Amino acid sequence: MLRKSILGLLSLLLTAGPLSAVAADVLWLDTAPARYFTAQDWEALSQGVTDALEEAADGETLTWDNPTSGSSGQITVLRSYMQETAPCRSVRTRNRAGGLQGGAVYDFCQQPDGDWKIVPPQGVQGAP
Repeated sequence: MLRKSILGLLSLLLTAGPLSAVAADVLWLDTAPARYFTAQDWEALSQGVTDALEEAADGETLTWDNPTSGSSGQITVLRSYMQETAPCRSVRTRNRAGGLQGGAVYDFCQQPDGDWKIVPPQGVQGAP
């Protein structure tokens, strides 16, 4: 299900972070908004990514916010493309929490069962 892919994204954010951030600073989480996300923030982000992948047009930006925590963000669909026979989408996230701002770009490809899975960006070989 899509929720598993979103949970995979969240695990990636918490363990590896954006590749450029990891390369620049192994303690990237100290300066990442995700450090301050509540469970409700993660749910709102997850729903936003789900909506973007399934419904948004290329170039469209969706927003999420949690008035209780003050956290918020944007998810922008950058482009749609095919990888072999799978539909794929690149999305950029920009989030704010705890006075911090940050973002990254992720590529997802739809699996035969309908689930979306994070994949290396098109044209990038050997990315984790």
